[in-house]
Amino acid sequence: MKRSKSLVVLTLLALVVASFLFWNGARPVSGPFNNILLDGWIFAPDQSLAGQRTWNTTGTLDTLLISGVDTTCVVFLTAKTATGTLRYDVATAGDTVFVTSSGSETGGTDKYNYFILRSVYGARD
Repeated sequence: MKRSKSLVVLTLLALVVASFLFWNGARPVSGPFNNILLDGWIFAPDQSLAGQRTWNTTGTLDTLLISGVDTTCVVFLTAKTATGTLRYDVATAGDTVFVTSSGSETGGTDKYNYFILRSVYGARD
């Protein structure tokens, strides 16, 4: 009788510990997002972290102004309706990303998406 009682107590204790670990692990985590696979941290508030941009003027160059961007940032660009291959360069003074296209994009019509990531190690372009 004593042995079965201690077995029930141990089983209940294990169930309580497992429940605590499950609920503690399932709660949302606040704070900076750090992804080891990306080896970096996502930069800036949501409105400037990633977004869609319409090409300003017809041609091969667009300027994207985002406060806090510097040469440690990596910018990922994908064409939404733009026809050329997109590349970027961050101004040495910061806050400005120059986006170039291998094609001639139509201002006010062609669009591209951007995503900004800053290196954990402070690596430069």
